Parts: sequence; C-alpha cells; structure tokens
Amino acid sequence: MQVSAVLVVLTALSTVVSAAVGAWAFHRREHVPTARYFAALLAAQTAWTGAHLGEALAQSFDGKLFWDSIQSLPFAFMPPAYLLLAARFAGLRPPRAAIAGLAAIGGACALALATEPLHGRTRPDAHLIGSPPVLTYELGAWDLILGSLALGTVAVASVIVMRRTSQEHRLYAAQSATVAVAFAIPPLGTLLALGLDVHIDGDRDVTPLAFTLGAVVAAWGLIRHRLFHLAPIARDAVMARLPNPVVVVDHRRCIVDVNPAALELLGQTEAAIIGQLASEVLTHFPSLPPLVEGIGGEAELCHAGPRGVRWYEAIGSPLTDPDGHEVGALLILRDITVRKQASEQVERQLAFSETRFRALFDHGIQLTTVLDCDGRVVAANRAALELVGMREDELIGMPFWDTPGWTAAGPREQIRDAVTRAAAGERVRLQTQHVDPRGRQRMIDFALIPVRDADGRIIELITDGRDVTVVGERHRANTPVAVPTADPTITVMQDPGEPNRAR
Repeated sequence: MQVSAVLVVLTALSTVVSAAVGAWAFHRREHVPTARYFAALLAAQTAWTGAHLGEALAQSFDGKLFWDSIQSLPFAFMPPAYLLLAARFAGLRPPRAAIAGLAAIGGACALALATEPLHGRTRPDAHLIGSPPVLTYELGAWDLILGSLALGTVAVASVIVMRRTSQEHRLYAAQSATVAVAFAIPPLGTLLALGLDVHIDGDRDVTPLAFTLGAVVAAWGLIRHRLFHLAPIARDAVMARLPNPVVVVDHRRCIVDVNPAALELLGQTEAAIIGQLASEVLTHFPSLPPLVEGIGGEAELCHAGPRGVRWYEAIGSPLTDPDGHEVGALLILRDITVRKQASEQVERQLAFSETRFRALFDHGIQLTTVLDCDGRVVAANRAALELVGMREDELIGMPFWDTPGWTAAGPREQIRDAVTRAAAGERVRLQTQHVDPRGRQRMIDFALIPVRDADGRIIELITDGRDVTVVGERHRANTPVAVPTADPTITVMQDPGEPNRAR
C-alpha cells in the first residue's frame, strides 16, 4: 500500500520542530520554572505528531486505526497543560480544581477513543479513501468533547497570558504575545482548515502543520524576544509608582525589571539596561552588585544626583517561584537621607554633650569614679587618677577595692562591703584611710551612689569622694586640751599652740 510522502514529510517535520523547541525549553527549566511547563506541553504535541506520523506510515487499515486512536492520549493532556502554563507564566496560582476537572474529562474521552480497536464503538464508520489511502470517519461525541476542551482551554489560556501586556514594558509584552499566538495557532488552524475543507494530500487533519507553525512561533520568540531567557519575574511586586528604587535580576544576574525610581537613580533608560548584567549596570554603585550576586544582605550608599546628595539603604533578597525554586533576586533601595541627617545631628549633639560632660567630670575637685554593678572601674576623673597615680586605661576593669592606696585588708573589705550594699540599692557613706603615691596618709570621705535606668534597675555605681585629711588635722589642732593643775579639782583648757600656763 502506498503512503503519502507529503504527509509523512510534514508530520516528521512537525515532530522534529516540536521536539527541538521542547528540548530547548526543558533546558531552561532549572532557571526559569515556567519553561518546564512549556516543555511538557511541547512533549505532548511531539507525542501526538509522532503518533500521527505512525498513522501516515501505516499501510493497513488496522495500523492506521491503531495510531489514530493513540493520538487521543497526548491530545487529552494538552488542555490542562495549556491552563497550567498560562497560570505559571502570568504569575498566578494554578486553578487546581479546573485542571483536575479537565484532566478527568479529557482522560475519559481519550481512553474511550484510544481503545477503539478493542470495542469498535467510537468510530464504527472508519474507512480508507483515496490514493494514497487516508483514514476517515465522522467525528463523534467523544471527539467533539475533547476538541471543545482543547479549544476552550486555549482561549482562556491566551486571555490569561495577554492580560499581562497592559502591565508590562515592551519586551515582556512581546513575550506574552508570542506565547499567546503559539497557544492559539494549533486549535484555530485546525478548525479553520476543517471549516474550509482543506486537505493535505487527501488528509483532512492539518493539525501537524498547525503544531509546526505554533512551535516555529515559539522558536522565533526564543530568538527574537529571549523567551525563557529573560524571565518575567516579580512584575506584580515592582509597582510603577513605588517611590523606592527597585531592580529585579534573573538567575544569571541580568536585569529583567526596574521601576521609574530606579531608572532615575541610575540615569538610564529601560531599553538600555534590560537584559544587561547587574554588575555592569551598577558599576558606579560598588556596594550593590554583591547584594544580588550573593545571598542578599544590606548596605548603605551615598549618591550625588539631580536631587542633591542622598543616602540610601539597599536590601537584596532572593526571589522564588510558587514552588520554592530560586529564580532571581530583588534589590530595593530606601531613601534614608532625612533619617541620616537627623542621626548625624544627634551624633553631633551627643559628641558635644560627651565633651562637655568630660570637661566637667575631669576638672571637678571631687574624687569621682564610675563602677559597674560588680564593682569594677568603668571611668575615673583626673582627681581620682592623681590620688592613685595611674592612667585611666590602666585602672579600667580593676575592682575598686583592689585599686592602689587602700592601706590594709580591713579598708579593702570595708570598701568591698560598701560596693555590695550599693549594688543592692543602698546609698553608702563612709570614711577610710588611703595612701597616696608619695606614701602620705589621706583620709577619704566618700559615698557610693547606685544609678538606676528608666525601669528602676541598677546599671552602675558612682563614688563621690573628698580628701578630708587637712580638715581633720585642722580640727585636731584647734581642739582645746585639758591641762592638770596642782589642785586636782581644777582643770585648765588650753589651745595646743599656746605655752603651758598651768601653775
């Protein structure tokens, strides 16, 4: 039996083109998850055209009927595949109930048609006509249901994809249009050919040719519009009116989306930077590429532009698809100029206050020491440092009772006890002896004062001391002393500095 060379060539060409485009899309699956769904759809088309090629090559009625029945199985897979691909491409959550319903109905129809050689009920009028002979029959209910599912799903999928165009810039709008056209060509071409009674060498089924045209359109999109090369990711998150600059990169760290605020900051046009490496576009901002090339992070940068000097806080974070696969990174810059200026003003005020406090602290005549709650020295003023003959950096961290000058274990234990009581919240006052670096005995009168925070918790202790050695000596020098006389009933009080006048 003779076969149609034209039909065999066209069907084989359709099979090869669908397989090649599907393989390329599958190659992009790890980086652009949408590509895997497009590859699955083309795999179903390849399986269908492969079965159709088997029908064209078959030389018997039974062989042609077998391969014709087998074609319904991959065809039933196409409606849910169309809907799933459209939802993923548009960044929507797939309608699982609708997909499951399409799979159930289409599967039932496909199973009934695929088992035709066994029961002979779906195509009882099938026969061969023409030379070379082709299989023909009247389309039944199962065929019409399966065809209607495919046509309706393609229409819905095309609308879902085309709705993106009103929200996207030109590059991604072209991608959406390419996908929609590739969707529409096979069912619309087949229906048009049936309506016009078009035949290919006697065969009324022009679906292989329609599949070939659809795959060619998709291949053109791969080359012309970088379909599945520049992934349209995170478009809904990048709002045109967002005041903060936003940059989106794909897995290759190429810029795939920016908002107007980012374009203003970069001083670039959208056409000039889309598809370019972020490291090249952001060359004037050295702190930004690591945020999108690594695992994210934060950075601050200062930029002088048309609006003057501005400060930005940059945050980089990975982007994932609904399945959790990383598809790129998002860079957001927040203008923190006002906050930065306020912070710098506060820092200047704090520095001035610190300088003023240190001047008062160091030039006071009181012996002032700041301790932590464990009694270790945190700071000491000049008078206190001169008393012990040490620098402040040498004194910091030393327990107060171990600082030089306490004469014996008794005063040291007295000081330790005073620190413990002050740390418990008691205000302690005491006098004790101290030996200065020259070996002179000093009498120190000081208080330990607990310092509390806003919540009432003790956070440090302050010692406020005075050297009362001279005062004590003067007091002893001016105190009258009793001088005995010859008469034991009489006592004369005499200043220590006067000659003895007793008789």
